[in-house]
Amino acid sequence: INAEYMGGMYSKFYREAVNMHGHWLWGMECVMSAFSDTGLFGVYSQAPHEHAQSLVALTVQQMLMVPQGLDDKMLEMAKNAYLGLLMMSTEERNRKVETIGKAYLMAGRLWDPEEIESAVRRLTLDDIKATAQRLMHSSPTYVVYGNTNDVPTYAQLKQVFSR
Repeated sequence: INAEYMGGMYSKFYREAVNMHGHWLWGMECVMSAFSDTGLFGVYSQAPHEHAQSLVALTVQQMLMVPQGLDDKMLEMAKNAYLGLLMMSTEERNRKVETIGKAYLMAGRLWDPEEIESAVRRLTLDDIKATAQRLMHSSPTYVVYGNTNDVPTYAQLKQVFSR
């Protein structure tokens, strides 16, 4: 879902935001890192400081809409994109070694491609929506760089995500 919905400047996440606010929005994209016991999910967005309040509101709005914006077609596209990237990662020696290393760090073993494909194919839209819902209602980390006079406080932002 990250790749199809929230990836870079061609993602649905960015396109929807820039279509509404392209006159001041410089960029918005998802960042994600997975670890064996946890993960990091975030949104990096940029705009001129005079639009700081609007940028925070837009970023939060876009994030909270993610669970509702998912559908079966998007899930199938994401599954296929992920499996394609996974198979491509076995083509280059450096990527293959990196993939093997990550597998051992994350799961303590190397999964064969059929196991991974089977696990990915079993994912349902309800699984993804439940995970997205849980992510969107967890305590956020909030970082602002530059002029911070007009941005909401952490307490205000946390209140939005705890609803």
